[in-house]
Amino acid sequence: MKFYLTLLLILPLTLFSQEDDSYNLDYNNSQKATELCTRMKSNSFMSNAEADEALGKILSVVGASKRFVLAPCENINNAIAIIDDGMRYILYDPEFVNSISDTSNYWANMSILAHEVGHHINGHTLGSSISAYENKIEELEADEFSGFVMQKIGATLEQSIDAIATIATEGDDTYSSHPNKERRIKAITKGYNNSKDNQFIKEETLSDWEEYFYRGNEKYENEDYEGALNDYSKSIKLQPSATTYYKRALSKEKMGDSSGAIYDLQRAVEIDTNHWESYYVLGRNRYYGEDYYGALSAFESYFKVTKWTADYYDLFSYYFMAESLYNKEVHDQSLSKIDWLITENDLTIELENADIAGIYELRGLNYIKIDSFNLAKLDFIKASELAPNAAIFQERIGDTYLETDEYDKAIEYYNKAISIDPNKTTVYEYRAYAHEKKEDYFRALFDMNEAIKLDPEKAYYYLKRGEYKTEINDQKGACSDWLIGREKGSEGSLEKLIEICGYQKEAFYAANDYFEVAENEYDNGNYSKALKLFSKSKEMEYSEPDYLDGFLVLSYEGLEDYSKALEILNSISRDSDQLNTDWMSQKSIYLKYELKDFPGAIKEAKDFISLKKINPDALDSELNVEYIEENTEWIRYIYVSYINSLIGSSDYDNAIKVSSQLLKIGKTITSDFYIGIAYFRLAKVKKAKEDYLEALQDINEYIKIYTENAEGFTMRGKIKLAMGAQKFACEDFEKALKLATEQALDEDIKELTELIKINCN
Repeated sequence: MKFYLTLLLILPLTLFSQEDDSYNLDYNNSQKATELCTRMKSNSFMSNAEADEALGKILSVVGASKRFVLAPCENINNAIAIIDDGMRYILYDPEFVNSISDTSNYWANMSILAHEVGHHINGHTLGSSISAYENKIEELEADEFSGFVMQKIGATLEQSIDAIATIATEGDDTYSSHPNKERRIKAITKGYNNSKDNQFIKEETLSDWEEYFYRGNEKYENEDYEGALNDYSKSIKLQPSATTYYKRALSKEKMGDSSGAIYDLQRAVEIDTNHWESYYVLGRNRYYGEDYYGALSAFESYFKVTKWTADYYDLFSYYFMAESLYNKEVHDQSLSKIDWLITENDLTIELENADIAGIYELRGLNYIKIDSFNLAKLDFIKASELAPNAAIFQERIGDTYLETDEYDKAIEYYNKAISIDPNKTTVYEYRAYAHEKKEDYFRALFDMNEAIKLDPEKAYYYLKRGEYKTEINDQKGACSDWLIGREKGSEGSLEKLIEICGYQKEAFYAANDYFEVAENEYDNGNYSKALKLFSKSKEMEYSEPDYLDGFLVLSYEGLEDYSKALEILNSISRDSDQLNTDWMSQKSIYLKYELKDFPGAIKEAKDFISLKKINPDALDSELNVEYIEENTEWIRYIYVSYINSLIGSSDYDNAIKVSSQLLKIGKTITSDFYIGIAYFRLAKVKKAKEDYLEALQDINEYIKIYTENAEGFTMRGKIKLAMGAQKFACEDFEKALKLATEQALDEDIKELTELIKINCN
């Protein structure tokens, strides 16, 4: 036995279907309904007159037969449509149905009930495996039915759409199982208006997939693409076929649903790998969707399953392949294909002159890409002869003359293009360039004025018009144009404003510009300048304020103003989606250490280490090795600040304990980085504790790992000095100074020079 359950509306109030076993039409299935409800909820049944009345009212509108089993089922807070062994059931919560009599909910609940009845009237197969797209179609059909019924039983349009408008989601529904709010309201409105016009909905279920297919074809021919799509969908449910998917794809294409068409075409060629029509339309859709490699693949498959006959489909498939290659800048292959198409085929048999003109245009464009301007010119002339009323081809001819510095001829053809289409913006633009080349700046200016009138948002036009104005000594007008150009995004206009008009670059900075410059200053160690620029970006309301505050924290830290850094850090919400909360914790611990708030730093470090499970000595959790390996630098930062805070509190025993934990982490993940740091900290703590021999052993372990680090020899020298071994200490200081000098470590050199001066002379 196969048990299907579908919640057709994902709502607080959901599913209904149509039938009612209280009308003595139980077909020996009342016991079955009881079993199903028991499976759903182990509750007893009760009769519900309101359910009978509500369903009866809806079914009477369309005169539908009562052939569904209806039974109450408590505590499910909705109604559920079920198909079991081919029989339809409706299980409903009596309390929910009773709410239909509540005046405030009456129309909303009736519209939901009507929607679910609509699923059964339309013969939808509840619970079957269908695509999200097909499910959306069924939902819209049920919505249209709901609108029809609601008008007939006295609801206003607003009352009819209220429930759906409240719970349906807005936005793109491409990947959703349910239509968006706009589409659902449109479907309800359509049904409502059909009802007002006395159109009649009846229960009409065809029995054969071919009947749906051919009825879909009729609707398609009559340009009822939505109706055709619905019939093709029903046909596919009964028997999927490549042809039906192909025809449904054409319907979707007509309705502007290119992604849906592509999905159906892919299904078609999966079913029938020789379905050439699907390959052709698939390639066309991918081409128009700018998926040029996808288009090439589809058309290559087309030619694998067809023989060349130079018919309409062959010619256009080849053209689309050449166009796709052109758009991917594979000009040699594009030119080869389009040239073969023109020279080896009689295009006039299958194509209109306008189509042939486009083919010549593509060859001409390829010639331009390889600097064969005269050949390009011949193709554009041929295209203009085939389509004399198309301004584009006259413009193309003008472009070739412009490229070969024949400016008067270029202007002649641009004039012809304008006489055909006086509103073609690019013709004025390029005629302006031709006048510019002739140093006729007044005419260039007039043409650029016309281009701006037709396309006032193109920033480059203002840059060029400003240049023309400088040539006629109108610098004020030029600067005005460049200001507009800069406002619309022209970097060239900005350069002109700085170079010619006397503006400073900073005068045009937006918040993002200040942030970018500030970030560069910070990276270069110019913390004071970075701080000013970050603050300016913040004043201008930078789009990610928490992220910017993070840089303010770092800048103040760089300036050693730890108090201000911590103040800003504490002002940032730990729930921010712009900053990593682990980074914020690490930074807070470090700043508290620097401010000598050792108890605060210690507490926060302990809490963080416990939370992230990075204490190898913890008894209540395993060490989170994965987190450690992913956040090596942060964890080092926290442990070192923790240990330093313990040393600052003179809590040497715990400092040794925590340093040993860091050593265990290093050995667990086999990290010399951690092991070295741990030995160095152990040596430092034990020196502070005056346990010099053990400190010496630990620093020797560090030096084994970092033989070229000056700080290891410096620390060992200090330990030896504390032990009274001055001679051996000086040997370590000399070794450290040599390494520091080789590595240009200025601070280390300064410290070591002083140590040697005091102790070694």
